[in-house]
Amino acid sequence: MENTHYEVLGISPDSTPDKIKSAYRIQAMRWHPDKNHGSKVSEDHFKRIAAAYTILSDPASRVEYDMALKHGMEYEESFTSTINENIAESIFYREMVLMAVELTYSNIPWSRIATALVNKGCPKSIANKIARSVQSERQSAVRIAATKAFIWAIGWIALGGIITAASYSNAKQGGSYVITTGLFLFGGINLLRALYYLVSGRAPS
Repeated sequence: MENTHYEVLGISPDSTPDKIKSAYRIQAMRWHPDKNHGSKVSEDHFKRIAAAYTILSDPASRVEYDMALKHGMEYEESFTSTINENIAESIFYREMVLMAVELTYSNIPWSRIATALVNKGCPKSIANKIARSVQSERQSAVRIAATKAFIWAIGWIALGGIITAASYSNAKQGGSYVITTGLFLFGGINLLRALYYLVSGRAPS
């Protein structure tokens, strides 16, 4: 049995935050109870992995933990006992969602996201649920972004039309038309942006 949180995740004490995150995902997907027929050994180890990640992914708690290790203090077991199955599952689900979000904002369809998660070791039922959820969130973000861009487009174009009409009625030449040209340009850009979001399905990053 591993003695430290670093050993639980299979990393060295000088590992970077990205390495810690990557190691957690690998170990958690490997030991998830759904991947191991709900065995007691996998459940216990899954919780220990969650505890290790919770401590090591937080800079402050990691420093405290390293100090405890340095002075030979018992730290990890007392904390691990507070991580139950629900907390461990919540941590796992959050990390899978973050991984799926990285993929969905690259405009990858939910089915391919689910497959990618399964290929990395995520249980299929969880992968499908997460993939559908993040795609729904992305589609909502696309609609909101397109609506905002369209409203800005209408506003700029309308303002440009008002200024142009006022300038024309006063029979004045010059600066007013330069201003309205800029307003129409801004309006056109926002209109194109709205169309881009709707056609491509991409949300702004």
